[in-house]
Amino acid sequence: MPQLHLSLRCFLSFLLCATLALSGTPALARAPAAEDMVNLKNGGIIRGKILELIPDESVTIESAATGERRTYPWSDVAGVERGSQADAPPQAEAPPPERPRARGSRIHIETTRDAPVQLFEVTGETIATGYVSGGGTVAMRGITYRSVCRAPCDQPVDGSNGQPFFFGGDGVTGSRRFTLSEYSGDVLATVKPGRPGLRVGGLLAMSFGLVGIATGAVLFPIARSRPSPEYSPDGLPIPGSEPPPNYTPAIALLISGIALFGGGIAMYLLGRTRFKLEPRGLGRRIRLDPAAGLTARF
Repeated sequence: MPQLHLSLRCFLSFLLCATLALSGTPALARAPAAEDMVNLKNGGIIRGKILELIPDESVTIESAATGERRTYPWSDVAGVERGSQADAPPQAEAPPPERPRARGSRIHIETTRDAPVQLFEVTGETIATGYVSGGGTVAMRGITYRSVCRAPCDQPVDGSNGQPFFFGGDGVTGSRRFTLSEYSGDVLATVKPGRPGLRVGGLLAMSFGLVGIATGAVLFPIARSRPSPEYSPDGLPIPGSEPPPNYTPAIALLISGIALFGGGIAMYLLGRTRFKLEPRGLGRRIRLDPAAGLTARF
């Protein structure tokens, strides 16, 4: 009988423990779940329950404090936490930087003598007019330009807009202007640098030549005028005693003036920088005539 009583007590104790264990299980199941959390880029934090999450668009959360439902655009969201899991908005991968494309033609400059030849781009032109005494007007033309590269250059030059270029440099006279819009690919520029001294000498020679021509032209009518004849003791002119006209000084001045003027023109043209442009490699050879036209720069 005592053994039966002991067994009954053990059974009741086991039944009580099992009942307590089963009654505790719903309590654990009803434990409050961890709150979701939305971190905003402005520093704000909203705790509650996430109702809708659309990556890259928006997130909707019901606030645990106020019960209010609010939707935030994805661009304002710094991070999203579901319980203990964080889910930051994906960052868009920045595209790799594009390498700048080299526009225009690659210019290679070769010079016929050692000189600091540069390629210049004309950036603007100005024309100034003024009044002179007597009611006349005078106009002066000028240009603005910038240095693009120095020989041998070997770099792309964008001339697609048709803007003018010219060759020049320290101790090098300027060339005629040209464009690069008709070229593509590699271009070879063979430049013969001009000498400023030769151009100055040419201008002086032309000036002296004009003076000689003008003086000779004035002496011609003077030489044609008949000089005074010789007179007899009676005071009468002796027929045929008039000396012939002397055209020698006038002719000499005319010839020397023309020679100086022509030589000055040749010196001026030879003192100018000349060049030749042609595509490198295959392609039609294009040659520009550097002697065509004169452009005054101030």
